[in-house]
Amino acid sequence: MNHWTTSGFMRRACTDAKQWASGYADADEAWAACQRGDWMLWYAARAGADRRLLVRAACACARLALPHTSDPRVLAAIEVAESWARGEATRDQVRSAASAASADAADAAAACAAACATSASAASAATYAANAAYSASAANAASADATSARTGALAKCGDLVRQIIPPPSEGKA
Repeated sequence: MNHWTTSGFMRRACTDAKQWASGYADADEAWAACQRGDWMLWYAARAGADRRLLVRAACACARLALPHTSDPRVLAAIEVAESWARGEATRDQVRSAASAASADAADAAAACAAACATSASAASAATYAANAAYSASAANAASADATSARTGALAKCGDLVRQIIPPPSEGKA
């Protein structure tokens, strides 16, 4: 392990993330290469990224779950969380919209992604979005295809996070 993965809050990262990150010289290099949006949101939250940027990124990840649900309340929950990120809604409105949006596994995962966006665990939004893709695929495909769908969703979340949250060297993640 290198210094950046053994110092500060990286000591509290999961074993898999620490092991993966140890192959990179610094946080910026790891940020550019990461294919795990959940890890990136976790890191950004602990590095002090702006909560509204975290919510925007988490909502972008949650939107990846929308093709796996037919419940319009899931989209509504994501949109309310996005409104919160723009200063146009309260956390209570977000919680209310998210709790209203739950049906099958994919719906619940997508709704949880929106709810997590404004909570202390923004990284969970990427995980829930990936799990929604996984749940939908698992219901209709072999296990390898479902795992591939989850991995692909996490990678897409990583790309979305990079589009919204600046790299660590810019002091925002």
